[in-house]
Amino acid sequence: MYRITPIVKNILIINVAIYVLDTYLLKGLLSNYLAQRFILADNFNFAQFLGYMWLHGDLGHLFFNMLMLFFMGPILEQMWGGKKFLQYYLITGIGAGILYA
Repeated sequence: MYRITPIVKNILIINVAIYVLDTYLLKGLLSNYLAQRFILADNFNFAQFLGYMWLHGDLGHLFFNMLMLFFMGPILEQMWGGKKFLQYYLITGIGAGILYA
């Protein structure tokens, strides 16, 4: 039987909560501040390297990202343990942001 692991469950909850908060309550305020920008842009700030990981453009973007996390995350978390999986998640996310910028 398939079981969702604790870190994956928390990441899913956080992503959905931030999407709802930003989209419906804050009307995109978080996205305006934390969405990934080019490093030489006037509105760039270093918080974007971590913040963009938790933002999603629309419901489809959120759904498919979380679907992949739901399917692949528990396998890695069970193999590596929760702490190592969370480190992997954050390092690859921040690294992707740096490469993009």
